[in-house]
Order: sequence, then C-alpha cells, then structure tokens
Amino acid sequence: MTLRALVVGGGIGGLAAAVALRQAGVETAVLEQARALEGVGYGLALSPNALLALEHLGLANAVREHGARPERIRIRSSNGRTINEVDLKAAGLEMLGVHRADLQTVLSEAAGESLRLDARVLAVRAEDDRVVAELAHGGAEEADVLIGADGIDSIVRSELHGAGEKRFAGHVGWRASVVFEHELLRGIVSESWGPGGRFGLVPIGHGRLYWFAAESAPPGRSVPPEGAKAALLRRFESWHEPIASAIEATEEATISVTDVYDRKPIRYWGRGRVTLLGDAAHPMTPNLGQGAAQALEDAVVVANRLRDADDVEAALRAYEARRIPRTEVIVNRSWQLGRLAQVQNPVGRRLRDALFRTIPERVQRRQQERIVRTDLS
Repeated sequence: MTLRALVVGGGIGGLAAAVALRQAGVETAVLEQARALEGVGYGLALSPNALLALEHLGLANAVREHGARPERIRIRSSNGRTINEVDLKAAGLEMLGVHRADLQTVLSEAAGESLRLDARVLAVRAEDDRVVAELAHGGAEEADVLIGADGIDSIVRSELHGAGEKRFAGHVGWRASVVFEHELLRGIVSESWGPGGRFGLVPIGHGRLYWFAAESAPPGRSVPPEGAKAALLRRFESWHEPIASAIEATEEATISVTDVYDRKPIRYWGRGRVTLLGDAAHPMTPNLGQGAAQALEDAVVVANRLRDADDVEAALRAYEARRIPRTEVIVNRSWQLGRLAQVQNPVGRRLRDALFRTIPERVQRRQQERIVRTDLS
C-alpha cells in the first residue's frame, strides 16, 4: 500500500518536501492557505549545502539558470575596508544568489499537482493509524504522515508544543530587490558592518540585486513619515559605495521592513505520525543565510527516511534524530553572529573588526565547511 503524506505549508521547505517525497514513492498533498503562489519575496544566497539538496531533488541546474554565482564572500566595514573574506572558488564551494520567487517557481513546477491552494489548516489530530488535517472551508484531509512546514508561526507546531514565545533578535530587517549592476558587485556577496547596522549586497542574476539592511531597533519599527527610501539613504549616506546608489535605484514601494525573530531550539519536533520541517521546526535568524538551506536539507532527509519505511513513526523519529543536532548548532550560531555583528559600542566594534581581520582565510574556510558540508543520505 502506498504511503500518503500531507505537508502543511507551500513555502520553500514544503514544496521541496513534496518533490522529495514523490521521488521517494510517497503520495503527497501540500496544503497551502494562499489562493495563489505569487512571485513574492526578495533574494536568497543559496549556500553549497542548499545546492547539494537541490542536486538530490534534480533541480539544481534549473535554479542555476535564474541566479548569479559569486566567487567571494566579503565582510566590510562601513567605510569599505575589508574585514574578512572567503574565496569560494579556492575552497571548492559553490554559492548562488537567486530571487526567492524564481526558486519557488522551480519547486512548485516540480511539485506539480501535489500543491493545493486555498487550503488553510486549522488543526491536526491523530486517529488510530491516520492523521487528519481539518481545513478552514470545513473539509478534512487524511494521510499516514503529516509534516508541518508552515513557518515560524506554525499551526502544527502549536498543536504539538503550544504557542511558545518567539525570540526577538534585537534588530529589524529592511529588504528590496532592484535591477542594478555595479563593478564593485561582480563576483561578490558582501555584508558591511557599521554602528548598530549592517548592509548586505547579493547579486541574484540577470542584472538584479537583492539588498538588505539590519538596523538595531525595538520591534514594531514602522516606515518613517519621510518614507523608507529617504530614511535609508540618510541612515547609510556615509557608508561605502554602491550602497547609497543601490538604495537610490530602488522603487519606494518595493522596500519592506520586518522584525527579525527566531525560536530557541527544542528537544523534539514531532509526535506519532506528525513532524516538523523548516521554520516550523527550527526558525533561525538570517545571519548565516541558512534558513532555506536547512529547510531543503530537511526535505531530502525526511523523504529518505520514509522511503520504503516499515514503521512510519520510527522513520520520523530517525529523521528528527538526524536533523535536530545539526539545526540546533546553526540556530545558535546564527543568533550569536547577529549579536556580534550588531554591536553598537565603538570600542566593541573596533575589537570585533580587529579580531575578524586576524582570522586566516583557511580558518574561515574550515568554519564555512562545518556548516555547508553535510551528508543527506
């Protein structure tokens, strides 16, 4: 008898899970509350482990067609001085800057008829050897397995663990994508650190740039009366080029601001025939650029565990045992890096920058490899 799975949430992780599960011979339905998958979002810097997961799904080349491959990761000070740099090519590591909407399109096309839109899940419950998802329109879906991939405010997680508290990272994030090219952006993904803020520049292919700014501020930051663009130009006017030029080239309406949260790691994710995936399981700050990568890894590993599984519950617990230690380390490291990068004290910033400048590139490569080298079997 063919195993059937329900995946709650049609984001990057949920769509990847659908692709991986179908390839593993598991009949799959993705329940997504949106009425249409629109090309929303901004950019992503897909790390080598994200591309490895996409290779497992057979989708890496399709995603590569949309993006840009940087050769270096560079951290700068606000005046443009290099604090630290990793030569990706020399390290044998591949990274890809891509628009989130392009990645979503590739995954949704591969997921095909598995995706069901306008299917908001209100609750999940176990019934003997089945699991049931109750839908907002009054119906219900049954399956052998249910995977919550419905984000940081996951309904499935709240059913298993209660609502819990999110952890505010101490900063808000401004983001936008823009058609913009500059000679200082060629082959480089960069992040610049200054007093109480950071600014990232990620080429995402076909002449497009994704930029983000992290600003130390309390939660609930609203767009200033002068507008986001004017406020950001004022905030970063003294920083190195092409930061101000990139902001100037951006349309006001495309700039968004969000509070940055994660959740502290938990000891177990699922129970019975239910488990979690992606931000529902291990929401993390974006400081290591690992959110999408870890969701993609989850998708490959859970499908591998369910492939030809005789005991579904044992397979899900094996998936969690494999994934929880790795994701816990990454959640914590991402949190710590964010706190370090957002240091506001001038003496602290000087000490931080001096420390990073003294770290040899070979050490930086090893640190990168601990995150991006992984076995997805």
